[in-house]
Amino acid sequence: MSARKIRTSGLPSPARTARWVLSHENELLALLAAIVLGAGYGLALTYGLTRTATLAPPHQIAGWTARFWTAAYLGMFTPYVLTLLGHVTTTPVLPAAVTLLALAHAGFGPYRGRRLARRRTP
Repeated sequence: MSARKIRTSGLPSPARTARWVLSHENELLALLAAIVLGAGYGLALTYGLTRTATLAPPHQIAGWTARFWTAAYLGMFTPYVLTLLGHVTTTPVLPAAVTLLALAHAGFGPYRGRRLARRRTP
């Protein structure tokens, strides 16, 4: 399977879109944005679940799906936690902490994959 590079530099982020809609105080625009953002989140969840079912061994689908939903709900809960932490620390510290956590996770994923691959190879 070849990796495709998706160019997203010209696309607005969901947070930027929501902020723009809220600044205009237009209910019809807010409804339209909610539909578009909700569809995007739904498509992302559908893709994630489909990909999880494809990659998981047949006897471990339930466990992999549970982990996927745990990660998805933690991701949905993150903005609330960051809002609460915003009262404790300065705003630049929060994205820096999230970036460090993401980098640590990105480094741990390949390590765990290599470890599992070594265990499966005879």
